[in-house]
Amino acid sequence: MELFGVGAWELVAILLVMLLVAGPKRMIAWAYKLGQYVAVLRRMWSETAALLQKELDQAGVDIRVPTEPPTKATIRKEFERAITPVTQPIRESMDQVKQEVNTVKDATALGSWGDLKSQTQNIKPPAAPAQEAPALNGEQDFGTWSAAKSDGSESPPAGS
Repeated sequence: MELFGVGAWELVAILLVMLLVAGPKRMIAWAYKLGQYVAVLRRMWSETAALLQKELDQAGVDIRVPTEPPTKATIRKEFERAITPVTQPIRESMDQVKQEVNTVKDATALGSWGDLKSQTQNIKPPAAPAQEAPALNGEQDFGTWSAAKSDGSESPPAGS
């Protein structure tokens, strides 16, 4: 349900806030006034649209002015109608691409996961070339950050 571009939940929220702020007696009076203002707005819109349409017809312009105030739905419909000539070739191309992708997927399908698992179980990674471990001569090599020397003695840290 949409009323003047306002959805059902939005309308419920507005009514609850009005009930809390105005109370039930004033809310009825406000709703009556709101109805009167909406009627005046619609009448003004139709008069303006008729006048504008008359001027456009006299000028020879082929544009139709809407007689009802626009809502989100009518604006969206008009926008989609206006951009259809631009987007139609793109949609057709996308449909062709999707069809080709589905054709490739069907042609290369391996079946179920069980088939895929059985095919990949027999695959072994290539053997890495053997590397010789460096000879440590019974000592641990801590790298260049260590203060230990290869002869077992320790040197003081630099800057001491």
